[in-house]
Amino acid sequence: MPATGAAHDPRGPIFISYRHSDGKTIADQLVRLLRAAGLPVWIDQSDLTTGRFEDRIRQAMDEGLSGGVLVVTPDVAKSVIIKKVEAAGLLGLIDRDSRFSLSIVNAASDDWTGLDEPLGRRKGTLERIKQFTATPEEGLTEQAGKELVTAYVKDHFAAPTTGGDHLDLRIETRVAPPSPARAEHHLDIYLSSPSDDEAISREGLEDLRTTLGIVRDAIASSRTPLLRVSGKPHLSVAFALGAQFPKTLIGRAEAVTADGEVWSSSGPASPEGIVRRERQDERESLSTAKEVAVYVDLIEPRNDGPFDDFVNRPPAGLTAWAHLRIPDECFGHGHLFGPELGQKIALEAAHEIRELSYEHGTAHVHLFLRCPFPVAFLIGRLVNTLDLTVYEYSKSDGRYIPALEVDTSRSGNVIRKVLAP
Repeated sequence: MPATGAAHDPRGPIFISYRHSDGKTIADQLVRLLRAAGLPVWIDQSDLTTGRFEDRIRQAMDEGLSGGVLVVTPDVAKSVIIKKVEAAGLLGLIDRDSRFSLSIVNAASDDWTGLDEPLGRRKGTLERIKQFTATPEEGLTEQAGKELVTAYVKDHFAAPTTGGDHLDLRIETRVAPPSPARAEHHLDIYLSSPSDDEAISREGLEDLRTTLGIVRDAIASSRTPLLRVSGKPHLSVAFALGAQFPKTLIGRAEAVTADGEVWSSSGPASPEGIVRRERQDERESLSTAKEVAVYVDLIEPRNDGPFDDFVNRPPAGLTAWAHLRIPDECFGHGHLFGPELGQKIALEAAHEIRELSYEHGTAHVHLFLRCPFPVAFLIGRLVNTLDLTVYEYSKSDGRYIPALEVDTSRSGNVIRKVLAP
């Protein structure tokens, strides 16, 4: 019996139907991209609990789905569960509710009309459903992946649960998503977490590079007056997210820490002299390309060593560097400053970063961040027009590694290149 009780839930997950034997590469790719765009996903690898296999699939469908993807590979024709339970349930849902989003990833046939038989459907049943081409070995092309994700993000934002006086975006780069998956915020972005020997996951950053422009367009189209960001992202990602949503695009923004502190973008319009260049140096460049380095060091106790290692072995084009600090009296309990200083410090740090770049002919900036994640996000919102390499600290070997190339003048997607190893 098919999952006849399958229900549409705009905050529910997207169900990925695939055959383990030859569809895993595509399914894993879909899961990463959809989660990197902020959408919840149900896939049997991570979301099945105890119980009979068919019953668990039916339960997932009955609890409510926002959409589904049928990954059709050659071995799907051998799967009774896919044909009788998963495909039947998803197709039944789209028949009952036009809001349900369903697509097919075709990795089984060169003929767009040749998928009915493998799925046990009457000829012509699947013609109305959007198809994307893939191969079992390599998965979707980057362009096909973007088109698929864009369709689901648009449907997600069309649901009545989105919008209002603010938009909540959670972004996680260190932890796995909850199970079972349900939308807890307007968008819940989960990137692949790093392995033990990685400072940050390259795979996760590549997925973000693919989806961030899609997220940007959806949020801009929502015309939200306030963007509220939460989670525990790496600092390079927090900065890139801020750069993707500058003050010129989203007037107000807030970053919320794990303990509920709200760091607001509201604050002074001009610098007040809190952030200073505690150390700086200029040198003759060995290259025609002009580059500068800025260390935003806003946590106690100070740690100069990793940045000093960089400036002592600089790239050939480095012409100047600056080490930004704030007065000791700004630090409170736990060697941190409070959210009431966040926008002031972010504004002044961004000003110093821009000034050092402009002093050297709008030089490329090597940016090193050591600060609370909300400050990295708020600084990112304020450095439009700059071109930067943003670094991430590697605890395993005590040094900074380049993570992202960020071009803040790019409106579609500020991440130009992933540099993390």
